[in-house]
Amino acid sequence: LVEGGTIVIAAGGGGSPVYIDPELGIEGLDAVIDKDRAAQVLAGDIDATEFVILTDVDGVYRGFGTDEQERVETLT
Repeated sequence: LVEGGTIVIAAGGGGSPVYIDPELGIEGLDAVIDKDRAAQVLAGDIDATEFVILTDVDGVYRGFGTDEQERVETLT
């Protein structure tokens, strides 16, 4: 991508969310950072013309983790 003149900007999860408490200093939160949502917010903030998520999973599922779970075969 870089060799083709594309600027790649990435956002991810996996970190621990924290905040600064005036009395206690840096404090952690019990939470999970949604890396796909973080990337989507970043794309919106920079007015990206394209937004791509690359993954190695076998598909996208509607109703994931429920009795109605079904694989979405086509997206447009």
